[in-house]
Amino acid sequence: RQKPKEIEYFHKHKIHCTQISCGAFHSLVLDCNGSLYTFGHNLSHQCHPHNMDETNANIHTPLLNTTLLDIGKVSAIKCGAFHNVVQIQQPKNEFYLWGDNRHQQCLVFDSKSQFVLVPTKYTHERENESVMAMFPGFHSTVVMTIVYTIHADT
Repeated sequence: RQKPKEIEYFHKHKIHCTQISCGAFHSLVLDCNGSLYTFGHNLSHQCHPHNMDETNANIHTPLLNTTLLDIGKVSAIKCGAFHNVVQIQQPKNEFYLWGDNRHQQCLVFDSKSQFVLVPTKYTHERENESVMAMFPGFHSTVVMTIVYTIHADT
């Protein structure tokens, strides 16, 4: 059995990691500034949007996800088996998903979208509900909501 290898990239670049999440063959790392790094097996585009085949699908050096830098500060990260969910709280609470979507686990219900190549904002369509959290699984994503209802005694 092999010993775990240090990923020297983070130490070398003085990146302070605050969260780590692991999928089946890939990982996400969040730093203290809210920047997201990805590495690992990328056949489902869960690390990087470039087309890859089995001969060059492994990303050994962590990649900074520059798409999310323009959206806001990432506050939470979670990996499904072959897809990802991130939460951005600034400027407002939003969730983004990408990676394997063959079972609609990225919550994109277009039958043509087998893979979601870039982080895509989830839009919840029920009135009076807010998304509190998302939990990615193997072929699914569970959405937890809170219902805002006003009751009045007339």
